[in-house]
Amino acid sequence: MVIVGLTGSMGTGKSTVASMFDSLGAKVIDADKITHRLLWRNSPCFGAICRTFGKDILQRGRIKRQKLAEVVFGNKTKLRRLEKIIHPQVIKEMKKRLVCCRKTKSHKVVVLDVPLLFEAGMDKMTDINITVVCNRINQVKRLLRKGGLKREDIIQRIRRQIPLNRKKRESDFTINNNSNLKSTKAQVVNIWNLLYL
Repeated sequence: MVIVGLTGSMGTGKSTVASMFDSLGAKVIDADKITHRLLWRNSPCFGAICRTFGKDILQRGRIKRQKLAEVVFGNKTKLRRLEKIIHPQVIKEMKKRLVCCRKTKSHKVVVLDVPLLFEAGMDKMTDINITVVCNRINQVKRLLRKGGLKREDIIQRIRRQIPLNRKKRESDFTINNNSNLKSTKAQVVNIWNLLYL
């Protein structure tokens, strides 16, 4: 079984690439989905997050992701505190799922879709790493189209992540997602074929 770390930055198209690997037969484990579940009331993180960030982040007894984001993304110290609560649990859950994949031998390739792959040290769990890149103009355009964030917020969040050039240097493969989906898919298929050699 080959474990692939897939990363990028906001708006580079990482989720699109993950779905392409999924369509080729890879098992995709999505860190964002795990993180969202860790904000639920019955999760092991709920109490610690509420104690750390207060009741202002709650809406009808639930953690409102947008409110939490407003609190942490403008403050490096608060963001680090949140990551210290969440990252160990995400890693624990991913390891658990990898154990299941090994036991069932159901997939030859498992893709860990992790925005903060290098930041959280999850690259230590992988055999190879791939970074999805695009230029800053495309990145911001895509995120503005998606809605929910202002340009200044987008730039601020992008700057909080390791620069794409550094992620590229630390990766085995880079997928350039500046062009069309056909071009991106061709790059994904090339890497897939190498993984299956």
